[in-house]
Amino acid sequence: MKTTLLRSAVISSGILLTGTLAPDLASAQSGYGADNNPQQTERKINQGKGRSDEAKEKGREKGDQMRGSPEDARERADEEQERARERREEEQERARERGEEEAERGREQREEEAERAREQEQAERASSQEENSNRMNENRKADPASKGSEQGQAQKQEKSRAWWNFWGD
Repeated sequence: MKTTLLRSAVISSGILLTGTLAPDLASAQSGYGADNNPQQTERKINQGKGRSDEAKEKGREKGDQMRGSPEDARERADEEQERARERREEEQERARERGEEEAERGREQREEEAERAREQEQAERASSQEENSNRMNENRKADPASKGSEQGQAQKQEKSRAWWNFWGD
């Protein structure tokens, strides 16, 4: 489509620029003038055809130049394949990086969750130790024998004797 359009544009511009066919047609239609000689008209038509052929050839050369040679076409195809391969590699690299980032985020989240669980467990242990400590304090207050004083030791021994006496009989 482009080449036929280009050729027809070159031909028509060549004919119009030379002006060979336009005067001949006008004089042939009017039937008078110096150009009424058939040989001269034939010569001008041949001149116009020659110029038209030159314009066609120039148009072909221009089109070939724009399209490039087959070697250029192969080079462009190779370059396009190389660019496509590079784009694929870049996309794969980006996908790999995204995967690594997601894996890293997952690891960080798991570590944070484990840290929170450890902190919560430590807090629970501390509260249970506090409760045990409170119980121990309450038990010590209730039983003077556990205080370690002489009076407490004496009470402890009395209870022990009473216990053994009860069961020993």
